[in-house]
Amino acid sequence: MSVIENTLIRLGGYSPLTLKNCTHEEREPIAKLGWSVVLAVLVVSINWGIAAWTYSKGVSIPLIRYTIVIGGASIGASLVIFIDRSILYFTDTSIEKKFGVAIVYGVLRVLIILLVGSFTAQAVIPFFLSVELKHHSGEMRKSSEEERRTKLNTENEIDTKESAVTSAREEVERLEKELKKAPPPEIATKEGEERTCWAHYKGSMSVLMHNGDTKEEAKIKLNKEHSDCMKKKNDSIAAKTKWDNERKATDGLYRIAVTAKETASTVLKDTRTEIDTKVTAVSKEEEETITPYSSIVLWSLLKENFGVFLKFFSFYLLIIFLELFPLWVKLMAGQSSIGHRIASEKEIKRLQISEHLTKARHIASGMANALDTPEGRAYSSKVAFIKLEGYTPLQLVADMTNEILTRLHDAAPFKQRHPQYASIIEEAWLKAIIETCGILKRGIGKSPQETSPAV
Repeated sequence: MSVIENTLIRLGGYSPLTLKNCTHEEREPIAKLGWSVVLAVLVVSINWGIAAWTYSKGVSIPLIRYTIVIGGASIGASLVIFIDRSILYFTDTSIEKKFGVAIVYGVLRVLIILLVGSFTAQAVIPFFLSVELKHHSGEMRKSSEEERRTKLNTENEIDTKESAVTSAREEVERLEKELKKAPPPEIATKEGEERTCWAHYKGSMSVLMHNGDTKEEAKIKLNKEHSDCMKKKNDSIAAKTKWDNERKATDGLYRIAVTAKETASTVLKDTRTEIDTKVTAVSKEEEETITPYSSIVLWSLLKENFGVFLKFFSFYLLIIFLELFPLWVKLMAGQSSIGHRIASEKEIKRLQISEHLTKARHIASGMANALDTPEGRAYSSKVAFIKLEGYTPLQLVADMTNEILTRLHDAAPFKQRHPQYASIIEEAWLKAIIETCGILKRGIGKSPQETSPAV
């Protein structure tokens, strides 16, 4: 078998050693399953690689980021290899109905895909829904900012403060108009009457003085006209004074209104600045949380846009189909001859073990029942005594043999140093061996009638 075929067989769930003596036709279905696992591995590796690239966007060193991507893709591939190989092997070597087993494994595999997919989807889906998620995340931030600003405006009574500024501005404008008004016509009329009166008075005085009257005589004669002119003068001064007083009062109110407007504007400006500061601070936080890669944005978009939901659902179904492709292929291929053989052998061994266990339980049960009777207990005691009687000389011989072997190493040097005692040592050695054999003969040299109890 080639290296590629060995690899495909491993991915198909089997060890190449298991299929070493099988024919090419028997190995071919397993290799085909291996190709389906290769497809699933590629899909998961791409998903995990994209997820690793997305989640490592804060890493500034490119080499570290590439390492993270390779590590993520390797982890995803390892998960598929470990899980799918086990599922394919146990499905193929199961003695149960293959369809039911495949369904169970398929459900478990889908659950694993969904659990793992919930982690990778947040990074992979934005690649396929980038435009929609980017637009929706911007709309969500905008809506959140407007809602937050409205809430802060209500809490800080911004409408009341704006109304106060508006009222103060209107009052200032009204007083400005009052100050810009020309004096009333009454003042001009009185001033005109005063000037006319004094002109007539002066003209009359000039005529009288021209006719020979002195100035004093003329004044006496024009006393009434003088009084009328003075009255008109006083009326003009009173009207002018009244107008000046009214302008001073209006000017005072104007200054108060300007101060009130400036105060209200300052309060409104400070409140708006405070609100803008709070809104900006939270908006900066939301720029990092409400992004195209946020699960909040994805879930909100799926709920609001059915077209995007269909696109997302179609992509997810495609991922599930590709990752489950090995199981679809296995379901179509059915159980292989190798898997059937292994499953049958396992079932035969299981039945044999069950049979041995049943026999052992029956024997143990029979012995227990036999020991409940006096005859059984007597037989058991006699058998135990015979075993003990035979075991004792054997153990004694074993101990003596060990002693002889131990002393053998000491006897040889002793004979070399003392040759005169060599014959005595050999005679004693031979006697010890003869005695050992005698003990063994007496212990086991009995007839079958003597060693076997009667049943």
